Amino acid sequence: MTRPSGTGTGPGSLPTAPEPDAGASGAPGPAPGTGDHAERYLAAAEALVRRLRERELDAIRRAGVALADTVAAGGRILAWGAGHSSLPAQDLVYRAGGLAVVNLLNVPGTTGVDVMPAHLGSALERVTGLATAALDASPARAGDLLIVISLSGRNVLPIEMARHARSLGLTVLGVTSGAYAERTTSRDPSGTFLRDHCDLVLDSGIGIGDTELTDPRIPAP
Repeated sequence: MTRPSGTGTGPGSLPTAPEPDAGASGAPGPAPGTGDHAERYLAAAEALVRRLRERELDAIRRAGVALADTVAAGGRILAWGAGHSSLPAQDLVYRAGGLAVVNLLNVPGTTGVDVMPAHLGSALERVTGLATAALDASPARAGDLLIVISLSGRNVLPIEMARHARSLGLTVLGVTSGAYAERTTSRDPSGTFLRDHCDLVLDSGIGIGDTELTDPRIPAP
């Protein structure tokens, strides 16, 4: 059977889609209306990795040495984060090919995003004394290393967690975004941020708003 030709205007013809526009490389361009967001997203991810390599490589090396020294000395690695920041902490625990000495520090109501209602988890991050109680009830001891993950690093819970851990003799490695410390205000009574209470800090490079791409057709706060 021969496929009818034409643009769909003549008798017996089938409608055909217009040929996609070719870019400078000769490859077809993005589908209409997409704005090539997939390419923009991947480019943004690559740019973030490049920034981390340029700005955080020495800090990453120092963190690696601290982790190795802790394990060699018989210490344990603990990881904690609240809400979405608990996900990378959980990703370190009980992984094939990972370190068996990594333990999740659990603070009830803050580990994960299964708290109902969801905004209760955010409220708990502002409660004074919760981090101290959770850390005192944990098996953490002097000589261990605690990884505290918080995107903004501005809430009471991660700040108190890092501060109390250091008072107990733990080494604290903070993973946070420096942009929040530079452009927002702390919610801790001390006016400080997570990075002010850590022995080592890794700046994630994530921008304020927890997002990377925008589109003028979609309003956002």
